[in-house]
Amino acid sequence: MMNHREQFLNSVGNDSPQAFLRFIEQHNSKNDSFNIEEALQTLPKKDHERLWSGLRDMTRRLLLTNPVGSRENDDSEEEGPSEWPALLSYLEGVTTVGLCALVVMPEKPTHVF
Repeated sequence: MMNHREQFLNSVGNDSPQAFLRFIEQHNSKNDSFNIEEALQTLPKKDHERLWSGLRDMTRRLLLTNPVGSRENDDSEEEGPSEWPALLSYLEGVTTVGLCALVVMPEKPTHVF
């Protein structure tokens, strides 16, 4: 069975925003033991690279499939607005990971985010 850290990395590497958001919810929950800061502290360099390249790729895909300007040009109220809350939640999750990374980042980083 995979540990939480590996499942977290897989959620990003497998381009699964819903799974990623579940980990963000667990991190924010006082009833769950998953902590992004702790997970980041234990990651080797290659897994940090895997995490950030996965977040970059997933963010790029989500932004390209939900362009900011498309909401203004879209007359159908059904499809567009329903995806915006999920996109904003995802971006908030990426921000959470970034803030956690800043907390655990060494003074002299060995890698570039």
